[in-house]
Amino acid sequence: MTRLIQIAGNKYGKLLVVARSGTNNLGQVTWLCKCDCGNKTIATGHHLRYGETASCGCSCAIVQTHGKRNTREYRSWMMMKNRCQNYGTPGWENYGGRGITVCEEWQSFEPFYESMGECPPDHSLDRIDVNGNYEPGNCRWADKYTQASNKRTNIKILHCGEVKTLKAACRDAGLNYKIVHQRMRKKGTSGQESFDWYIDREIKRLTE
Repeated sequence: MTRLIQIAGNKYGKLLVVARSGTNNLGQVTWLCKCDCGNKTIATGHHLRYGETASCGCSCAIVQTHGKRNTREYRSWMMMKNRCQNYGTPGWENYGGRGITVCEEWQSFEPFYESMGECPPDHSLDRIDVNGNYEPGNCRWADKYTQASNKRTNIKILHCGEVKTLKAACRDAGLNYKIVHQRMRKKGTSGQESFDWYIDREIKRLTE
C-alpha cells in the first residue's frame, strides 16, 4: 500500500491545502484547497507538490505572461519552494527541515528566472554553499558531476593550495582513494591527515 503523504496545511503557490477530499478516477489522492483569491478547488497531491497546480485558475493569465510553466526553470522553482516551505514534500527534511529557506525575492517566479536565466541541458538547480539558502549569488545551474562533488557528505581537504573533495584530490595525485578511506576508518583520522600520510608514504617509497 502506498503511504499517504500528509499535506493538509501546506501552501503551494496560491493554494492552501485544507483537507483530503478523496480520490479521482485514476486512484490519485485529491485535496480540497483554498486559493488566495477566495475560491476553493480540488487538486491531486502530485500536481500540487510538483508545481503543476498553483492556483484555482485565477492566476493562469499571469503564469502565461512568462510562458514558462512547462519548463525546467519553472519546475525547478516550484520544487525549490516546496522542499523548503512545505512539510511532507519529498526531501523536506534535507531542506526546510534543517533551516534552508528561499529568499523573499524568489517567492515569485519572474525574479528567480531573471537571476538564474535558462537551465542548460542536463543541468539542475544547485546551491554553491550547501548549507546556505536559495538566493542570488548562492545558486547556479550545475551538471550532475558538479552536484556530486558539492554534497554535504563529501570530505573536503586542501591539496596544492585548493580545496577539493578527497576523491578528487586522490585522483589528481594518483592515489588510491580506498586506501585513504580505510585508514580514516581504522585509525579515526581526518581526511586531511590520511591523505597527507599517504602522500608522505609514497614520497618515502619513491626516494628510498
